Amino acid sequence: MAYGAVIYSRARDDAGNIFVNLVAAKTRVAPIKQVSLPRLELSAAALLAELMQRVTQALSHLTVEHWAWTDNTIVLQWLSSHPRRWKTYVANRTSAILDFLPRERWNHVSSQDNPADCASRGLSPGEFVSFDLWFLGPEWLRQDEEFWKAEPYEPIVDEDSLEERKLKALHSLPISCRSNYAVELELLHRRSSYRLVVRALAYVNRFLQAARGIQHEPTLTPIEINSARLQLARAAQFDVFKQEMEILAKAGELPIKNRLSALHPFLDDSGTVLVGGLQNSPYSFNVKHPVILPRDHRLTELLLRDPHLQNLHAGPTLLTATVNQQYWVVGLQTAIRRTVRSCIRCVRLKGQTANQLMGSLPVSRVMATRAFTHVGVGVDYAGPFKIHALCVRGVKTSKGYLAVFVCMATKAVLGAASDLSSSAFIAALKRFIGRRGYPNEIWSDNGINFVGTDNWLQDLQRSFRNNSRAVDHFLTNQGIKWIFNPPSAPHRGGIWEAAVKSAKKHILAVVGSEQLPFEEFTTVLSQVEACLNSRPVCALSSNPDSYEALTPGHFLVGQPLNLIPEPGVRHIPVNRLDRWQALQKHTEEIWRRWREEYVATLQPRMKWRTTEDNVKANQLVLVKNENVPPTQWELARIVKLHPDPSGIVRTVTLRRGQTEYQRPVQKVCVLLSD
Repeated sequence: MAYGAVIYSRARDDAGNIFVNLVAAKTRVAPIKQVSLPRLELSAAALLAELMQRVTQALSHLTVEHWAWTDNTIVLQWLSSHPRRWKTYVANRTSAILDFLPRERWNHVSSQDNPADCASRGLSPGEFVSFDLWFLGPEWLRQDEEFWKAEPYEPIVDEDSLEERKLKALHSLPISCRSNYAVELELLHRRSSYRLVVRALAYVNRFLQAARGIQHEPTLTPIEINSARLQLARAAQFDVFKQEMEILAKAGELPIKNRLSALHPFLDDSGTVLVGGLQNSPYSFNVKHPVILPRDHRLTELLLRDPHLQNLHAGPTLLTATVNQQYWVVGLQTAIRRTVRSCIRCVRLKGQTANQLMGSLPVSRVMATRAFTHVGVGVDYAGPFKIHALCVRGVKTSKGYLAVFVCMATKAVLGAASDLSSSAFIAALKRFIGRRGYPNEIWSDNGINFVGTDNWLQDLQRSFRNNSRAVDHFLTNQGIKWIFNPPSAPHRGGIWEAAVKSAKKHILAVVGSEQLPFEEFTTVLSQVEACLNSRPVCALSSNPDSYEALTPGHFLVGQPLNLIPEPGVRHIPVNRLDRWQALQKHTEEIWRRWREEYVATLQPRMKWRTTEDNVKANQLVLVKNENVPPTQWELARIVKLHPDPSGIVRTVTLRRGQTEYQRPVQKVCVLLSD
């Protein structure tokens, strides 16, 4: 009608006296539904385990050793086997008991020595007052542990009483020895962590041993972990060094020309290829004979990545010292460099962007033509400079800018002061055209004022085409093509960036921090323009007859803006030339010197002299931003390549979210994928 559990404390003082006292007890009424006696006894054992757990938590400041007794032999048999063997009722309670108290702590006690029977069967008040079994426990509990009575019991063979689950074997396969390492290689390609692969393989080995009846501890042991590591090493060696392993198994030594012969390898008892090593050194066996691993293998990749992360993204030196303690990787430095380059965190910290062979100069840089007319103009802004009105009182200073127009062929420079708006630049462009004529092409970066001017010119041409065929014909001959460099690519406009630098140098040297009126500032700009156009475009010739250096000023005088092209006269003798032809011959002499002296200096490439591998579509990259550290660079994906006629990619289209934009390859940091 009831079941119960009782707990006693057993303590020993310094004199060796043993004291046993009642600590806690618990009883419960049997369920209304009929339950077998063994099941009630099992419920009592579960109640005891639960009560012991609560008492242990209350006495957490003491060191407690647990022992338990029951007088039911069926319960002891249930606890002696795996819970999966029994039916659901028994399995649930045995698993709960064994989670707290293992089978080794359970013993059998006879019913007359079991004080829990007092709680389940009941006692009268007179009996209860003087019942020492309840208050002090059994007599043998106050003796030494070696005198505790381990009551023998007869095991039960009745399957109905044991409630054993009926298991049906669907099929059985004999366990055969493997002739390859497919399991290990499959694990290496399915996992991205070396430690996960090792532990997974250790559990696979434990499962195979359990199928043969070998029992193990609940957790993996260091021996099992080390065995799994050697097993993975043998798998990598079998995958790459299979021929060498067969030769070592037969002959014991490799041929002198073999790639591993310098290491003098040998096979140990488990079939692992080890380095011959320093036989007489006093070091341990693992240090003297490290395991040989190939360089280009998945195991080596995971093996190097693990100490790299565990040692806080270690560099090549520390990583080499760590790996060499147990393994000898053939071509270790190459594998380490690949590991460090594939680490996204290390790539972010380095911030090393991609490079590519320097591109060839555009046609506008090497074609002979009149300055600012046929080929094109490079445009850039410099400033701001502070200017003020000369004749007005109380007017605050304002910002002025320098718009630099550079001839792509002759390096001639023309400057105009304005602000940064599109309308101001359109006015500057009109002044430039009025002084030097229409250019065919204008090159610039992606400044908002430049883009606005380009849109204005396109709208103007479209409106003219819709109104008049004559105007359309004129614009076809005199139209301006605007070419924009990719964003964040100042090196694409080096010719006008150098002109801006030189112009600012002269302005700062003359003006400094002084605030000039607009008229005086324009005068200074004109003088700076004269200085820049007087610089030699190339080194002075060593020819003694060449007394004059070739400068951009040679190309800015001697012919009108609307000059009609005329046939060359260099083939006519000088004494047969009229005055006009002599002047034309002088002009052709200037262009001859331009071709022979200046164009030849454009041949060498100052940097980016080698052709690198092109970046590929769908690669993940970091977008370089000089305003933030490399760890905060944006992550983007390459969606489109823009190769030049030779197939070299120098500009790419990136996508971040729904936004697409162009960048040069010098602004992207490629992340190596696995």
